[in-house]
Order: sequence, then structure tokens, then C-alpha cells
Amino acid sequence: MKIGATILIALGLASQAAPGTAAEVDKRVADAVLGAMDRTADPCADFYRFACGSWIDKTKLPADQSRWGRGFTEIAERNRLALRDILEEAVRNPGDDPGTKKLGAFYSACMDEAKTDSLGAAPLRPLFKHVESAADAKSLMKVVGKLTPYGVPALFGAAVVPDFKNPERNIAYFTQGGLGLPTGTTT
Repeated sequence: MKIGATILIALGLASQAAPGTAAEVDKRVADAVLGAMDRTADPCADFYRFACGSWIDKTKLPADQSRWGRGFTEIAERNRLALRDILEEAVRNPGDDPGTKKLGAFYSACMDEAKTDSLGAAPLRPLFKHVESAADAKSLMKVVGKLTPYGVPALFGAAVVPDFKNPERNIAYFTQGGLGLPTGTTT
């Protein structure tokens, strides 16, 4: 149980619970895992039902989601909420740490809906001008180069990752880009 609990904790299953001793955390994780199971299902016939059947029966698809899973989508949402709590705490109590102060100030600026609404698309106009200037393949590549530092994976995304065949070295890794709109994935 110790190794399994450690893996599940690392995945964030216990992130919504208050911290405690290792034994308390292990118990919360075990309860969450066991509570999700459907022990009436035959694991040899339908392992997913056996492992997650009770969770499936109790869980409704959130209205703003096209899919929802016990694994990574639920964990990602818990982590997003935990990060929001950290950011909001940095706003409420920045303390003396310069990093926490910057984090709180940055988050506050991003969450200032009145200012965002008043600015509208004006902050994006310089980027739109670059996009509108693309007239041929050469100028399109210049636009891609100008958008990339802003995190827009136009045409392709690039990253440095461990080599899939030799993790002792890093390689350049290119992926197809999105449309410049949120796609739910990162490159």
C-alpha cells in the first residue's frame, strides 16, 4: 500500500484534503481509491468498471466539460484549484517574500476583469497586425517567429525534451501547432 499511496499522492489524488501525517494521507488516498471501486464487477471481465464503477455511478459530467475522467481530468482540475488557492493567498497575504509579492501582483492584474473589459482587444492589436501582414510563405514564417515568444504555437510547437531512445541527452522536439486558440493540450 505504501508505494501505491505514494504514486497516487504524486498524481494529486490527495491534494484536496488537508495535510496530515503520512499515515493519515495514506488512509485518505486508500479510502478514495477503494471508494471508487465497484467490487461487484468482475475485474477479469471489466477491469475499468471494477476499478472505477462506484465513481462512475456517483459522478456527473460537469456542464462545462465534454469529457471527465477519474484519472487525469479530475486530477488536473484539483491541481488547478490548488494553484488558484496558492495565487489567491499570494494576493491576500504577500508577506515579505519578493517572489510571493510578484506572484500576487501578477495574478491580481490578470484577474482585474474591469480593466480587461475596458481594454478589450487593444493589447492584442500589435499581434493582429503581424498576422495581417502575412502575404506569402516567407512573411508567414516571420509572423510565426514573432508569435512564438508569446506562447502561440502557430504551425508548430517546439520544446527541448529527453531523447525517447536515450534519456541521457536532450533533443529538440517539434509538434504540430494549434490554431492559436486553446486546444486543451500543451506542446
